[in-house]
Amino acid sequence: MTKGTATNARMAQMRAWTRSHGRLAVAGLTVAATVALPTAGSTQRLSLSPIVGVYVSGGTLFSQGSIDNPATYLEKRPEGAPILGFSAIYWLSDHFGVRGTVAFGPSETAVTDTSGTYDDPSGTWFANGELIGTLHPWRSINSVFVGLGGGMVSWKGSEWQYASGTTLAGFVGTIGATFPVRALWAMKPYKPAKSVWVFEVSDYLTHSQIDKGLPDQTPAAWRGDLTIDIGLSVSVGSW
Repeated sequence: MTKGTATNARMAQMRAWTRSHGRLAVAGLTVAATVALPTAGSTQRLSLSPIVGVYVSGGTLFSQGSIDNPATYLEKRPEGAPILGFSAIYWLSDHFGVRGTVAFGPSETAVTDTSGTYDDPSGTWFANGELIGTLHPWRSINSVFVGLGGGMVSWKGSEWQYASGTTLAGFVGTIGATFPVRALWAMKPYKPAKSVWVFEVSDYLTHSQIDKGLPDQTPAAWRGDLTIDIGLSVSVGSW
């Protein structure tokens, strides 16, 4: 074999090796992209929602003495109020997501003592983290969803400044429904909606015991505080 022939043979082998390994590299990159792209896209599967609603108080939070002896009786009860908040959902799939919510309401405190009953300015904070499950994809058609998780309720104001136990952690359960926002003239089959109306009721189940700073404490008890909300959820990123 001449020198030129040997060189040409080696070049042909190198081209074949390059083509073979090039195809392998392309195949590997394709597989990697197939696996990675849904994951990267899922980080953009977000729903953001301002919410407005009402807080329904679970009743008396602090009680001391006996109503039969007004001179020693003291009761404090958070009152219902309108609330404003914000919610965000990170979707793990079309039917399951993780949601975080923060809301606040200017809930006054009804105080009953020897002088009667009066309202004291105060407020109530809510926060929760829940796993959300839907019967249908969130943006597709009308759907029912449920959420379970943990959260906290915190009462603020002059009536609670001296007390411990006014920020309570507990369980949170939510049930609601979604209604996609579409034009009346939209034709079937519907495309996934960019935004949906959300109606929901959440129950904050907590174990309360308020310490006034004195040896006396309120009896430990379970209570449920409700929030009833409406929100406009807007999808962000690729789906």
